[in-house]
Amino acid sequence: MYDPELDFEDGNIILRALVPPKNTSDAPFHVSFRVHKSILRMQSEVFDGMMDIPQPPAQDGNDGQIPVVDMPDDAAELIAMLKLIYHPEEILRHPSAQDVFDDLALALPVVRKYQMDKLFRACINRIHADCPQTLQEWDLRAETVGVVRKTDGFPLVEHVVVEPAGIIALARRVPEIHSLVPVAFYGLSSADHAIDDTMEIDGEILGLYAESG
Repeated sequence: MYDPELDFEDGNIILRALVPPKNTSDAPFHVSFRVHKSILRMQSEVFDGMMDIPQPPAQDGNDGQIPVVDMPDDAAELIAMLKLIYHPEEILRHPSAQDVFDDLALALPVVRKYQMDKLFRACINRIHADCPQTLQEWDLRAETVGVVRKTDGFPLVEHVVVEPAGIIALARRVPEIHSLVPVAFYGLSSADHAIDDTMEIDGEILGLYAESG
């Protein structure tokens, strides 16, 4: 199965990731991405070295001439990383702070793993720009949220807010944003919150919170 958004006709390498089953009765399957060696090499020294290692041809419907690399990464994270590589401005300049954070939270661990230094710095800079870094900035953010909630229509709260529990969860895998964690904890403790959703990080279920009221 090829991801339709990451299946380029002129691609010359196939990255393949295993998608675990959602239910125990289902079988895992592979999702493939036909992409470009040159773009991966340009972004990452790790991929640059990987391309020099002989790879077997794919056996999933192409002509057998395109090498395939089985990736050990989570398929969703790999998709997020590749979309960020091919469309960085579309993601990094999106107006919604929460939407951008959600995309980067998936991509950043593998962007960091594969040493995509320039792209990694751009992602970290966007997160720091969207997230309060001092208690005073968090209080100003709370005032902004209050104003937005009284405004009909655009902008939505999600355009100016990054969920603090998500910051804390991501910092466990990306230490470069650890400086945001104390303020994020302050944000969780300074208002009434109700459990709204959950996120699994390294096998542990964390509660994600939405401000009540």
